[in-house]
Amino acid sequence: MQSNQFRCVIIDEASQTKEIDCLHPLIYGITKVALIGDHRQLPPTIISKVCEPALNQSPFERFFEHFKGKRLDLLSLRMQYRMRKEICAFPSQQFYSGRLESAHPKIGVNLAIPLASSLVFDIDHGRECTKDCSKFNEKEANFVIRLLKMINRKLNPQSPITIGIISFYDAQRKLIQSKISEIKSTLSTNFDIQVENVDAFQGKEKDIVILSCVRAPTNANLTNNYTGTLGFITSPQRIN
Repeated sequence: MQSNQFRCVIIDEASQTKEIDCLHPLIYGITKVALIGDHRQLPPTIISKVCEPALNQSPFERFFEHFKGKRLDLLSLRMQYRMRKEICAFPSQQFYSGRLESAHPKIGVNLAIPLASSLVFDIDHGRECTKDCSKFNEKEANFVIRLLKMINRKLNPQSPITIGIISFYDAQRKLIQSKISEIKSTLSTNFDIQVENVDAFQGKEKDIVILSCVRAPTNANLTNNYTGTLGFITSPQRIN
């Protein structure tokens, strides 16, 4: 490597990269660095709680905040080509000050899927439980299965349809996967169903996405004026 000369380094997914990892290519006498990412999405993954405060800011976020408003080359992509415009409206307003736009009005529209662009279901009887330092909500997992059955009956697809089921918790992911395996023979063979957590799912695209949030009162604190916590959902980057 010492015989090679680099003048420019391009770092993709720089918003998920730890600063210490980005230092390696910078020792080869480069004169230009291009960082590509989105610091409003997933941050670097830091396993150690001790090190997290010092390492949880990516170089992309540090440079973006430092140079913001200083007439330097901070380029933001404002056109999206995946989501229906109704879905795009939420992240655009919440995370991008209304600047995110859809390429055209019909982006993401699939006539073979005559469903509303977004629906919210309040599983008010759900209860969260803990298993192996993770969380799961069986009532919510059961509802996801009911939802899959309903989609199967309504669509009866004649061509492949991809479905992504996302949870913030690994215990919930495993529970939903187990329940899907029990009913898979009753679902259309044209359904391609993938169950993952948020980190594993970033960057992927599906025709239908189901998000299982998990958090709810436990049976133990149900009557103790429980106000609840949102866990991972408190992170705007994970929500985005």
